Amino acid sequence: NGSAPGTGLILETSPGKQVTKLEENEGEKFGLGEQFIRGRSVAFLDVNGNGFLDLLHVNRRIPNTTGPIHLLYENLGNGKFEERAPAQGPLGFDLTNSAWFTLVDYDEDGYMDVILMLWTSIELWRGTGTFTFQKVENAFPNGGSRINGAYAFCEIDFDHDGDMDLYLARGRAQTDKIVSDILFEKRDNIYFPIMEERGLPVGGRHQFVTCGDFNNDGHEDLYVSVVTLFSAPRVPDLLLLSRGDGTFVSTPGTDLDQNLPSTSDGNNAMTFDYNLDGKLDLLVGPKNASWSFYENTMPMTENSNYLLLRVGFPRASTYFPSVKRNPLNALVKVICDGVIHMRRVAAPGQSHSQSYYDTLHFGLGSCSNVQEIEVKYTRGVTVVRRGNLGANRIFETGLYFPCFPNKAGRDCDVHIRPCTLSRWEGVTGIAYEVTTSPDMPPIYCPMTGRQF
Repeated sequence: NGSAPGTGLILETSPGKQVTKLEENEGEKFGLGEQFIRGRSVAFLDVNGNGFLDLLHVNRRIPNTTGPIHLLYENLGNGKFEERAPAQGPLGFDLTNSAWFTLVDYDEDGYMDVILMLWTSIELWRGTGTFTFQKVENAFPNGGSRINGAYAFCEIDFDHDGDMDLYLARGRAQTDKIVSDILFEKRDNIYFPIMEERGLPVGGRHQFVTCGDFNNDGHEDLYVSVVTLFSAPRVPDLLLLSRGDGTFVSTPGTDLDQNLPSTSDGNNAMTFDYNLDGKLDLLVGPKNASWSFYENTMPMTENSNYLLLRVGFPRASTYFPSVKRNPLNALVKVICDGVIHMRRVAAPGQSHSQSYYDTLHFGLGSCSNVQEIEVKYTRGVTVVRRGNLGANRIFETGLYFPCFPNKAGRDCDVHIRPCTLSRWEGVTGIAYEVTTSPDMPPIYCPMTGRQF
C-alpha cells in the first residue's frame, strides 16, 4: 500500500557476466541517489539524442505526500548519472500518479514520447529533446481521458503504411467490469480507435500484449495475456494471427499454455527469435506458475521467408562522432517487393519493464527481393542500404560488434574500407550503407560479409 517505500534496486554486471546486488548506499557510485520511492516501472531512453541512455523512473505516489512522484536521470557518458527531474526542473508529468507506461514516437521527430497508463485514463507526453516533456491533448480521442483499464501497449504497423499503430491490452482484474482491447490506427500523428470488426476479442481482462510475425507470412500477429477473475477456471492466453487485410483470427492448437497448472494466471509474455532460426519463439510468464518457454517449430516453406537484422550504433560514428546515436528505440523499415515492414529496436510490448532486443525479426512471406533497409536514429540520423539484399539471412548494421577502425564480423576478422564522404572511385562491387544527418553531407560506409 506504499506505506514502506524503498530505494531502487541496482544490479551491477561485470565483464565476466557476474551480477552483483548493490547495497543501499552503493548506488551513489553511479550517481543514482537514495530517494525513497514507491517504484513501479523503469526504462532507458536517449532523452536529448546525444547517444547516451538516460533513466526514467515512473512511480506510484507515496501516501500522505504531495510532491513530484517520478525521477529522470541524465547519463553523463562517464558511467554516472545525474538527477535532472525533479532536482533541476520539472519533468512535466511530475504529479501524474501512474504505475506503468510505454514509449512511442508519435510525431516521428526522433525523440521518444511517454504514454502514461492510469486506472481511468491514459496520457501522452511529448519528448522535446530536453528533460521536460509536454502533454499532448489531441493524440487520442478526448485526450485519452475515457480510456480506462489500460495495461500494456504494443507498436504494430498492421496496415503496412510505414507508421507505427498501437494495440492496447485492457482489463480490470480485480473487478467484474469487462473492457475490450483497442486497436489504434495512426494517421497524421493521431491515434484513431478502429471501431469496425477486426476479429479482436470483445471484452476480457488482458494484462499484456506482445507482437511479431509468428508464421512469417509478412504480417504481424498478437499474443495477449489473459487474466482470470478471482477463482474462476484458467482462461488460455490468446494468439491472434493477422489475415493480412487488417483483421485477425484467434488460433487454437498451438500448445501454448500446455502443462500450466489450473491456478496459474496470464501475466506477461515476450516474443523473440532465441536461436536465430528465423522463427519467433515465445517466453510466457504466468502468475502462480513457473515461466514457460515455447520454441516455434513451424515448417519453413517458400512462403515463410524472413530477415534478421542486428542494429548497433551508426558505423559512420567511428569516423564522424557527430552522428553517434544509440540504437535503442531506433525505427527500422524493411521494404520487400514494395511492401513496408516496420519494427522498433525495443521489446515488442512494454508496461512495467523494458527489454532490449537488438536483433529484429521480419517475416516476409513469399517475398525474397529485399529492396531497402532503413534505420532512423534520434536527431535526424538515418542509415540506408539499397540493393544486393536477400531474405533468410542475418544482417548486421553499424557497430553491433565495435571493431575499430576498419574491421567487421563477430570476431572482428573481416577487413572493410573506412567510411568517407564520397564513394570509392574506381572500385566496383562495393555495397554501401549511407548515413545522413542534418549536420553533415552523406557518409558512405562500405559493407561486407554479414554486415548490413
